[in-house]
Amino acid sequence: MDPQELLQIFLTESDDLVADLEQGLVTLEVNPSDDEAINRVFRAVHTLKSNAGMVGIEAIVEFAHVAENVLDRIRSHGLSVTGDLVTVLLSCTDVFRRMIADVADARPVTAGPEQLAVLERLRTHLRQPVPAPPSPPVRISKRPEADRPSPGSHVFDIRLVFRDDIFATGQDPALLVLELYDLGEVLAVRVDIEHIPMLDVIDPYACYLSWRILLRTDKERSHIDGVFVFVHDENNIVIKDVTAEYHHGVDIFAAEKKVGELLIEAGAVKEKDITHALQQQKKLGELLVEQGKIKREVLDKVIAKQDAARQIRRASSIRVDTDKLDQLVNLVGELVISVAQVNQRTRDKNAAEDSRTTAVESLEQISRDLQDQVMSLRMVPVEDTFARFSRSVRDIAAELGKSVILETSGTETELDKNVIEQLGDPLKHMVRNCVCHGIESPADRIAAGKSDTGRIFLRASQREGHIVIEVADDGRGIDPDLVLEKARERGLVPEGRSLTDKQLYDLLFEPGFSTAKEVSELSGRGVGLDVVRQNVEALRGSIEIESEVG
Repeated sequence: MDPQELLQIFLTESDDLVADLEQGLVTLEVNPSDDEAINRVFRAVHTLKSNAGMVGIEAIVEFAHVAENVLDRIRSHGLSVTGDLVTVLLSCTDVFRRMIADVADARPVTAGPEQLAVLERLRTHLRQPVPAPPSPPVRISKRPEADRPSPGSHVFDIRLVFRDDIFATGQDPALLVLELYDLGEVLAVRVDIEHIPMLDVIDPYACYLSWRILLRTDKERSHIDGVFVFVHDENNIVIKDVTAEYHHGVDIFAAEKKVGELLIEAGAVKEKDITHALQQQKKLGELLVEQGKIKREVLDKVIAKQDAARQIRRASSIRVDTDKLDQLVNLVGELVISVAQVNQRTRDKNAAEDSRTTAVESLEQISRDLQDQVMSLRMVPVEDTFARFSRSVRDIAAELGKSVILETSGTETELDKNVIEQLGDPLKHMVRNCVCHGIESPADRIAAGKSDTGRIFLRASQREGHIVIEVADDGRGIDPDLVLEKARERGLVPEGRSLTDKQLYDLLFEPGFSTAKEVSELSGRGVGLDVVRQNVEALRGSIEIESEVG
């Protein structure tokens, strides 16, 4: 496969994986015991790491590896799902998006200060002790002194290089690695993917990976040897006790970390110092301009040309249901047959006029069906668009000290891809307004006799040939008196004039209009709803408001 084609597949799949990871984390925060959600987020990170390894993007592989370790601890019940942990993992999705964008724009994928900060927070969670299992009943038995475990724990550096055809022997390296988790705490895992060949020559039945594992355990060395008793002779298995080195503060994986990361961990510098140093690194074009080799305008033109080419190369893609493709193929087959019939009857002078008319009508019908089917390929469910707002609701609510849940329905409703993309920003603003203005604080909700957790509803449906999208919340509603007061303050409504509810609600779409008591980073500037209406009307749509105080 062409490397550029493989890279494009990676970019498309990565966007979906990160979105799936984000949605799974939001679900997991609501229900920490949801095993399916845990497995979903683990699979997303694992697949993203594997895909990045296939195209040789080591920065993503290394970052995903640490996130995968945390998720694996959650999966094995070694870590509890908390709000802080979910926040850290959601920060990982932001880092992944930045790195994927760097790949798409052909920029170097490096560890910036944001990534280093998230890595440190992930490692903080990894350093948490694993909960001890319940103590078994005490039984008195005589055992040889040599069989008793020695006091304290040991740290072992385990290196596993398996023969290529190990699967043919009935052994699975992954299961062997998992057995180590039963012996103690796996402090770190490194997977060597250097020997994975290109997809066009890869053997799905061969093992191309090798492992380096740091294990802390109270067990003796013999227990680890027992894990590999059936594979030790024919594979390269090296087990080294590094307890003394580890207790002296030597990190055996330090050689694999970046200098900036080590300096931050050691407290020698701050993240802003690393950022400043990285900013001093100048690109080739800038150096040539400084040296007088080229003029600035020449460099700007070349960069503009390059950016335009990159934008075109990263073409928008769409996932299509295979049933739609099957129907399209069938219609093309019918079209070919119908065209042949028309040609035959047109050339046959003895053919009846009715048969020619029938053939032409059949061709016209197939052409219309083909056009409809091609147009349907652009139709995508609103599910993904709705799902991405879960993260926004969660983050904004947390910032405002509110408890809010987003509920969706009708997510199977389909819209043209371009329409969905243009609806993204209007929906984002209206959902944000629900959290900021509609949903009350937990204390106010309880005082009003409501649950302390607010709910926002996103619904999509088809009605009389139209697509209807509803954004609703169970908050305080719109106060007509407050809207009228603000409108009079701005001179939009003269004193003494009364307005209907619809006329009052229309005032909310006036540029600069806001009922917020104070301006914050999230709201209060009166910017947004006027743009929302413009965007919706540009799609030949309309907006209707229904509200009830309280």
